[in-house]
Amino acid sequence: MPESAFRYLLNWWWHAVCNNWFIVDSRSQIYDAIQVETIQVDRMQPTQRSYIPQIDSLRAFAVLAVVAFHLNDALLPGGFTGVDVFFVISGYVVSSTLMRSSSLSLGRFTLQFYSRRILRILPALLVCMVVTAVFTAAFIPSSWLSQSNYVTLGLALVGLSNFSLMFVGDGYFAPRADFNPATHTWSLGVEEQFYLIFPVIYFFWLKSARRAHPGIIGKWLLALLIALSFCYSAYASLKSPVFAYYSLPSRFWELGLGGAMFQMHSGRHFISSTPARASACLLASGILLCVAFTLSQGDLFPVPWGLAATVGSLLCIDAVVASQGRDSLAMRALAWRPLVGVGKISYSLYLWHWPVYVLFRWTAGLDTLVLRLAALLVIFLISIASYRYVETPIRHNAALLRRPAGFIVGTGIAAALCSVFIVLALMKGHTYVSLSVTSATRDWYPGYWPLDDAAQRDCRIVLAPHALSGGSVTEFKRTGDGCGNGDPPKNLYVIGDSHATALITLFSKLAAEDGARVHMYAKSGCAFLRIRSLTNSPGCAAFGEAFTRELRERAKPGDIVFLPSLRMAKIANQWGGPETGEIPSDDQLARGMQEAEQWLASIKGLNLRVVFLAPTPVFGASPFRCADWFNRHNPVCSNGLQVDRETTLQSRKPVLERMQALAKRYSNVEIWDPFDRLCAGERCDAFHEGRPLFFDSHHLSGYGNLFIYDSFRKSVI
Repeated sequence: MPESAFRYLLNWWWHAVCNNWFIVDSRSQIYDAIQVETIQVDRMQPTQRSYIPQIDSLRAFAVLAVVAFHLNDALLPGGFTGVDVFFVISGYVVSSTLMRSSSLSLGRFTLQFYSRRILRILPALLVCMVVTAVFTAAFIPSSWLSQSNYVTLGLALVGLSNFSLMFVGDGYFAPRADFNPATHTWSLGVEEQFYLIFPVIYFFWLKSARRAHPGIIGKWLLALLIALSFCYSAYASLKSPVFAYYSLPSRFWELGLGGAMFQMHSGRHFISSTPARASACLLASGILLCVAFTLSQGDLFPVPWGLAATVGSLLCIDAVVASQGRDSLAMRALAWRPLVGVGKISYSLYLWHWPVYVLFRWTAGLDTLVLRLAALLVIFLISIASYRYVETPIRHNAALLRRPAGFIVGTGIAAALCSVFIVLALMKGHTYVSLSVTSATRDWYPGYWPLDDAAQRDCRIVLAPHALSGGSVTEFKRTGDGCGNGDPPKNLYVIGDSHATALITLFSKLAAEDGARVHMYAKSGCAFLRIRSLTNSPGCAAFGEAFTRELRERAKPGDIVFLPSLRMAKIANQWGGPETGEIPSDDQLARGMQEAEQWLASIKGLNLRVVFLAPTPVFGASPFRCADWFNRHNPVCSNGLQVDRETTLQSRKPVLERMQALAKRYSNVEIWDPFDRLCAGERCDAFHEGRPLFFDSHHLSGYGNLFIYDSFRKSVI
């Protein structure tokens, strides 16, 4: 970049941040974990309010660490601890806000506090989440990878997105979290839940502080809750990492310590009581934050890895608050105006950076330097616009500030509920808004689709699912005048993992046209009779035993047991990384065959037909992620949607040979092999005449089900 252009951009940023867009308004009454607000400091004059730019700089360090980590965790491996810094700042500055309402009754005290929170937090959040929901509907296909997106988006609008992530089981460091555009809102949920209880705690403290003999509840309640939260956090970090990361009980101690420090400052007590101590605290803070941002790990978090960021933030806040009015190199450095400017837009920066990253991952990708720089440019431009046109005008609107607190709270709740309705409408109408070819749902998604044949339209299939030992059983029952008469000729017992549920279109059509009674037993990650003894998902053994018991109780001679699972190595996964599955040893292969033989011997007297699904083609990319104009050049699609036929035949040969060995030994064992139907040429293609045979790299699509239906009907039924 020419030097003149660089200077122009630097001057533009300086002007935008310092002299035009980020003006501090003395009427501001809002300030929290990723926001700006004036702070009341009681060190010199209890009623004097002063703005402390160095705290904005601390906020800038925190948000930049988070942005860098989310862009590429190798840039700053512990950057996610920037959120812990936000929590400490939030506890401190929210306490300042509450101090200014200390003369009110409890009801007015809390209502006024919530009205300020709503004005500060809600407008930018609602705009961000609604816009994100629109782009999600337009560009993100429905899949396992996006299964929890709309739920998290909707709950984010009411401060509950952390519950969505906890109970869906999407850990912060799990692959699916990287593709959910609202994952980052978990921290806002924790803070908003903290706001529900903290004003009451603080109210009792304020009342006690005015008495000559403060009550025990007012004086020690916060300290007790901090201690309990820390103990629970330490326990949960070891026993339940997802709850430890996302839940308020596990995070309360970080927010509470910020509030406790403000209480200490309000009593004119500072760790940094002298310039030398302040310098020492700033130095220690810098070291601890560097340790947190570079060395923290996702394991055992927030305790102990969150301690460095928490203590470092507390020391920094103490030093800069105590040093107001003192001139030092450190204080001048922390007041550097571009850094302070980043801190002022940190709320919008935090809100928008993650949805932009996620939409890049779903479309163009986020793997090259050019794409990463483009994402950062978009993020900063949107964040500046959000701060200037959404945050600031609403927060400083004179008409709103004159309104009663109850009106603001009620309006905020109504706006949030309306936004939830918009998100739900986008979820229900996803296919009408989507720009993706996957909006052709019948082609892409396996499921029960009403039959197009006029003769069969009066015959419907009813799916009756119920739980079984951690998995599910789905009965396919046909009903209607067009279904014909007579007893069902066959019972088909299907057991497998996701490859069983991926054939639901095939089973539905079979039940409707042939009257077959299909019983589908499925549990994710549980490939029944793997033929290679590797570790299955938890609970697979119990699920298999439950299936066998029901099979003994219900099956009749001549019924069919169908075993559809992949049983061979995958090339790639949905999120684009290479599949790094464990390669079985010879001993494991032998043990797997032994287990299969033992099961087959155990049901020999039932006179059932057992049909294995031979391995189907696997691809190096997922069609649903690579079929659109806006995503086909994504780096995750670089391996293409075609594979060499001979290479695939060699890859599946060991599995097929073991199936053939079982078929030779047991006369009731058969193999259904649709490979030639799915791969008719020298290269296997994920598409046939422009329609998808596969949804992802190894699961059949809805059209793929119909494409192999005749082969299944002739060979198996």
